[in-house]
Amino acid sequence: MTVVLAPAGAAAAPNTPALLRWMPFATVLTAAFVPLAVGLYLLTSTAWTTAERPLLRRLATARADRVVPGH
Repeated sequence: MTVVLAPAGAAAAPNTPALLRWMPFATVLTAAFVPLAVGLYLLTSTAWTTAERPLLRRLATARADRVVPGH
């Protein structure tokens, strides 16, 4: 198998599939959106935890108040 590399700046061969011509741009888009996704994940999980902890504490306290000692 022989691989022929085109010189820098050479145009893509006319029979190159469109997907292969767009792949470098997909890499740039991925590199741009991954940090955004990580930030969104951190924001969401922090907000969820911040809201969940007081709610669970309130529910646990209410349940403990309803328990009859000795039963």
